[in-house]
Amino acid sequence: MGKSIVLKQNGIAIEEHLTAAYIAFNTAVTANHIADWIWESISENKKKELSSKFEMTNTSTGCFLNYLKQVESIRQCREIANGSKHLVDKPSTNIKANIKWKTIPAQAGTLYAGGPLSGNYYSLYVEEDNKQINVMTIFENAYAYWTNFIESISDEFRIE
Repeated sequence: MGKSIVLKQNGIAIEEHLTAAYIAFNTAVTANHIADWIWESISENKKKELSSKFEMTNTSTGCFLNYLKQVESIRQCREIANGSKHLVDKPSTNIKANIKWKTIPAQAGTLYAGGPLSGNYYSLYVEEDNKQINVMTIFENAYAYWTNFIESISDEFRIE
């Protein structure tokens, strides 16, 4: 029978914090790629209208993606999503994703028979321009942006 290897940090399986990182990474990828799906789903007339509104030079998907670099949360999601594709960071990128991993002891009033004596706390954050930003803030802002954007073009998606 083969042996399984369990990587641990402070006696806790690292896979637990990798799950949190995996979910965050997939959220960033989705927030980034929604742009492709939306842009390819709308009519040429709507693309022309939005291109004019956003002062884009043409109606291409690439031009829309360039426009989105101005939207902080979408740009940050794009950097997180693309960061995993490169062996070496692109020099123009000043965004770094990090995970803080803490073990927090159980406190009086939270202990129960058979319960854990401590819990794990993962804080996923991005560093940009020497500023730490919790990834949940980025994801909430990206969600708000896409919700408003889709609502603003909802006439394009009516189902009859």
